[in-house]
Amino acid sequence: MPSVSRTWAKLVDQDFAIVKVMDCRERSYLTEVTKYVCSGAEMAGWEASKIHEFVRAVKGKRFFFPFGSLFKEQSAIRRALNAEEKEPMMCECGCGKFHFKNALDAEVAAILRECEARPRS
Repeated sequence: MPSVSRTWAKLVDQDFAIVKVMDCRERSYLTEVTKYVCSGAEMAGWEASKIHEFVRAVKGKRFFFPFGSLFKEQSAIRRALNAEEKEPMMCECGCGKFHFKNALDAEVAAILRECEARPRS
């Protein structure tokens, strides 16, 4: 990986660069990529019509792809990734079912719980 970082830094005319190689099938990949398009807070300030226009423009588009020597190796890399058995995440109690939420999701869920707990008049 250090040679990739040095090469990328040279290409973008920087002293150093941080390079991450990620499995694009994971959700974390989507988060990593989309943060370079715009921040979630920035998009939240867009008009609904602009968000809709953006989603229509990028839907089904492929933004990242293998090139150079990786293009020739993509089948072997895909086989290696598919062959890896991922350890399921387990909590201390042995449960492996998780629901991940960001701060906003957690806040909305708390508000909904409060509303449901209030007596209706």
